[in-house]
Amino acid sequence: MAFVKAVREKVYLKALLTGASGSGKSQSALELATGISRKCGSDIAYIGTEGDRDKLYAQGKSKHGDYYFEYDLLQLSDPFTTDKYIAAINEAIDAGYKVIIVDSLSAEWQWINDVHKKMPGNSFTNWGKLKPKHRELMDKILTAPAHIICCARGKDEWLLEDKNGKQVPKKVGLGSQTDKDISYEMMLSIQIEQDTHVAHADKDNTGLWDENRYDVITSKDGEDLYAWCENGNVPTPKPPTIQKSEELNASSDDELKSIKKEIISLCSSLGGTKNADLMTTLKEFVPSGNPNMIKDVDKAKECLNRLQSVKPIEE
Repeated sequence: MAFVKAVREKVYLKALLTGASGSGKSQSALELATGISRKCGSDIAYIGTEGDRDKLYAQGKSKHGDYYFEYDLLQLSDPFTTDKYIAAINEAIDAGYKVIIVDSLSAEWQWINDVHKKMPGNSFTNWGKLKPKHRELMDKILTAPAHIICCARGKDEWLLEDKNGKQVPKKVGLGSQTDKDISYEMMLSIQIEQDTHVAHADKDNTGLWDENRYDVITSKDGEDLYAWCENGNVPTPKPPTIQKSEELNASSDDELKSIKKEIISLCSSLGGTKNADLMTTLKEFVPSGNPNMIKDVDKAKECLNRLQSVKPIEE
């Protein structure tokens, strides 16, 4: 262990765009992604959760220049589980994309909250079980070898503001509908106003969006951010982590036990054997209907994801 001189290295942008509904988060994300794509030569991978709205800007002309939005879409379906997001990001990386939009992270956070509401027992303890799952997604975003721009819905509230002597209601997005610490995780976190679409950074590591800057986002901002990311040395490759087979097996066994424990807890909250839909779904993975008989980690994960969409029986 020793201190070494720090050297600026090239990085991948990790940005968050937050705003009230109608503020232009998706279009602003496409502006940034288009600018980055133009410079790095990669197509844009768009991971969407907004249904038909995910396609609204396809081949649409930008309001800020003579260029069009082109992107490849992968739409996630409800329930918007953490594992689906991670799998989608992995698919984009494996396909060679260097520019990724995630629109929006709020759907995953809502799924986390919905699961939490169904869990029996102590609320604080249950959050302790769920937060590591969300942490997996954040780690995937922050360490992925790609520029990732995430959108999050604002916590919409109505305020009254004075306009020409009259009190006029205005919708604002105060914070984001996701983990409260997410702004700290990103290199750039931007709030977008609904009526003007003007953007202002509440967190900026790039130095391109200081506290006095209020601007509408364009593709030029994406180009500038890409240049900032490229201003450094090529990162030194990290040596691969080698684990002994015993350690891998132990880790896999521990993960399987943890997932089966979650399945059993969820089954109890959904009504157990009295819930016909629950038992039908469960028996697709283990004919006996006993979660303890599941022997494969991936099968256990898939089973847990499927069960989270089952409705509890009515008393």
